Amino acid sequence: MNKNKAKIETDKKGAVPSSCIEITDFDRGMWCVIQIILTTQKDYSLTAELCRNVGFGFNKIKALQEDCGQSFEEEVNDFLKDCSNGGTDLNLPEE
Repeated sequence: MNKNKAKIETDKKGAVPSSCIEITDFDRGMWCVIQIILTTQKDYSLTAELCRNVGFGFNKIKALQEDCGQSFEEEVNDFLKDCSNGGTDLNLPEE
């Protein structure tokens, strides 16, 4: 049995490049719903809860943003900034 595992290249911060993150149609659909809540209700706590429930962390969100053409870029960047600086209720998984 071969115990060697493929090593995934990471950037200087240890993040997996968005090109290596698999995005499914389900992910795209959930991201669309999350963006609507983020932009219409501006409820970061609810948005963070939804992201945690579907397993979206910082890397996955960045990959989804690239995949979806950077729609709502300013709102998403503000949300991510707030999550990284905010309290425990906004913590997202690092992946």
